[in-house]
Amino acid sequence: MKQGKKLPALALALVMLLALTACGGKKNENTSAAGTYYGTGLSLFSDDEWTDMNEYYGNAKEDNYLQLNADGTGSGSVNDMPIEFKWTLKGTELNLEAILSDFDKDLYKQLGTEPTTTGQLEGDTITLSCYLGTTIGMRFTKSGAAGPAQGADTQKGEFPLSFADVYGGDWVGLTRFYDCTGDFETNNGNTCHALARFLFDKNGNCTPFLAISVDENGGLTDVSVTYDAADNDMDLHGNLLGKYELTDDSFVQFKTDEGLLYVNLSVKKDSSSALNIVGCLRPIGQSWTDNDYLRLQPEYEEKYNAMTLEEIIAFWGLSVTPPTAASAPQDSKPAPSVGSVDTSGFDGEFVIGDKQNAAINYPTNTLKPADAGGMEYVSGDFLYFDSGMYVYPAGSSSIEGSNHNMSNNFKSEKDFHEDLTYTVGNFTCHHVRFINIWDNVVHCYLLDTTGLGSSDVAAVYFKVEMASDDQLPLAEAIISTLHLR
Repeated sequence: MKQGKKLPALALALVMLLALTACGGKKNENTSAAGTYYGTGLSLFSDDEWTDMNEYYGNAKEDNYLQLNADGTGSGSVNDMPIEFKWTLKGTELNLEAILSDFDKDLYKQLGTEPTTTGQLEGDTITLSCYLGTTIGMRFTKSGAAGPAQGADTQKGEFPLSFADVYGGDWVGLTRFYDCTGDFETNNGNTCHALARFLFDKNGNCTPFLAISVDENGGLTDVSVTYDAADNDMDLHGNLLGKYELTDDSFVQFKTDEGLLYVNLSVKKDSSSALNIVGCLRPIGQSWTDNDYLRLQPEYEEKYNAMTLEEIIAFWGLSVTPPTAASAPQDSKPAPSVGSVDTSGFDGEFVIGDKQNAAINYPTNTLKPADAGGMEYVSGDFLYFDSGMYVYPAGSSSIEGSNHNMSNNFKSEKDFHEDLTYTVGNFTCHHVRFINIWDNVVHCYLLDTTGLGSSDVAAVYFKVEMASDDQLPLAEAIISTLHLR
């Protein structure tokens, strides 16, 4: 059992110095906790029975959130009910007090309860035992962080399913040797580059790849990761240089406030000889800043951003082969055929919104706008295209994670089918079918939009609701005519 995650003394000293400089020697807890926290969990009866908040309310992640401002004010919304509040933080204890109108004040007075909430802010997760005087418990996770597991997320595999969105994908960065003693002392201050790939399957299992540019084997062998629930990150296992086993101080941890993936490698040869390596990584293609603790050199940033992970491995001259994503499981249900449907009247496009969502827009009379903004349907045929569509930018690790997690998002629905992969028109289509509680057939699609004329969008995820599977050819025909704007 490790005694706590260790980062280099230089990094800790830098953090302390910044805190003293900015705050005159006193850290402002409100400033460190400020940010947007999205709803992830809901408990109606007890703290032990958590369900996915967005699935329960049937809306998008952006619809359930708390915004904590550094000045102690805040705002948010849960199930389309907006709120403004004041908040304070003492240690990990978080208190929210709603700012109410006179009418709402009288209402709370009649109910004999107070519009306040006491909870905990631990790491990047807010847990509220009672939301504004109710008996409902809620969890919110800071934007970009992997929240705690809800319900059965960790029962199938090692990791919560949310890890795929944060850790999944290909990473590159810089490492530095520190606190090297005895036989390793001469390594202090040396630097080398690092590569990583974390592949998650739909059950929460992770296949890791990690390499540093110290030898043709990438420095590390027999690499594996396990979930650390206490720190909500990855414990790292394996061997350095083929003979030194990584100690319990080796881990992988994403820092939300910095947007950096920290990798810490520690080995101990004997009582007097120890070696430590810290690395900072970003997704391949993402820009670095001068504020990063370890910044990849600009000349390599430009070079690597134009390469894939496999190309960087070849550039280094490594003799290792990284793992690749397995093909999506094939369902026994055949892919729908659109050949018998007349597509001459369809001419649609994805319209990308400012909040990384999309709507389907047709300039013809084929689809008619519904009352809900952005949602459109085929008149009289009960064929709805959900406006809650997510857009994944090129290079985003969310694409892989969402492909694997589509089926798990609907694991509580009946008549569920596993992912099906096939081609519709110009799209590679990852498809899930389920029937909701109203017995309407819902088909969910993750469409690979690469090469369709947009350089900053790689995939679009949306849902189609229909009365029966007989309408699948019509839905697939509409999909096959879509393009990006």
